[in-house]
Amino acid sequence: MNTGNLPPAVAENLNKNLLSTPTKQQIYCAAATRMTMDKNSGDTMRFKRWNKLPSATAPLDDGVNPAPNDISCIYVDAKLSTYGAWIAVTDTVVLVNEDPILNGIVWQQGIQLRNSEDDLAAAMLGACANRIDCTHGLNGDLPTNITAQDILDATTMLQMADADTIMEMNQAEMRIGTGPTYDAYMCFGNGMMSSQLMAIPGYLPKYNYPSQENTLRAEHGAYAYARFFLSSGGIMRDNASINGADVYDLIYVGHESYGIVDQDGMHAQFLYTPPWVAGGPLQLQAHMGWKTRMATVIFNDEWLVRQSCTLSL
Repeated sequence: MNTGNLPPAVAENLNKNLLSTPTKQQIYCAAATRMTMDKNSGDTMRFKRWNKLPSATAPLDDGVNPAPNDISCIYVDAKLSTYGAWIAVTDTVVLVNEDPILNGIVWQQGIQLRNSEDDLAAAMLGACANRIDCTHGLNGDLPTNITAQDILDATTMLQMADADTIMEMNQAEMRIGTGPTYDAYMCFGNGMMSSQLMAIPGYLPKYNYPSQENTLRAEHGAYAYARFFLSSGGIMRDNASINGADVYDLIYVGHESYGIVDQDGMHAQFLYTPPWVAGGPLQLQAHMGWKTRMATVIFNDEWLVRQSCTLSL
């Protein structure tokens, strides 16, 4: 007998350390205002926002009442839906595998759940009303590649809409190669934008922040009033430019611009149905799954900007 005659159980030994599963950075829920809807209270949560009153700058005439102000409000509805997925596991799979197969399935379903939330938030944000193209680049396409002026155009739109920033300022410190960051809006984009942002003069990569406190793993860097968060799952559209190039969408968000509503009593749940319940008369399989009830909602379209760009030549 030689090594070629050894059975698989002897010739191969399963390492107990699992290899990493490729997983995108889940960025689109990072700035969401999260709320919970009480159970037994319908399937829609309604939000209310007052419209602002104008300034009263005219002097009053003696004894004369001015005309009354009109005041109004806006209602925004978030209708909850249920999402979920499951896997059937046969008794044979559990019996023949050396590793704890059920633990591995639960781990992957957890990633699936968070990816699903991220995709739902991305689809909602991608449908926002404020849409602009990058136009200051030099690649001869429409939209063009992104430039510093394009970033300022997007953040200026949010500033003129009185959108509050989300990220707090990092003050300058006596550390070589670092620089301060402003109070900033969050901006979500595709990982293909990494080299494009790094090429912008004055762009500050995260590793040059004066402090790494209050940063997220997906954070890439900052320019002026925007801090960028990139993911391989960032929004992109194939062959959508005038010249047929891929188009990448950056989503700039202000504070309380959008939210996620969870259902009390049906937050993310992991469910296991054992073989003696799910497996039929011979108890041949178990079921493993997850479900959640939630809604994504835009609170104020003026506090969101979707900016489209292509890559530089």
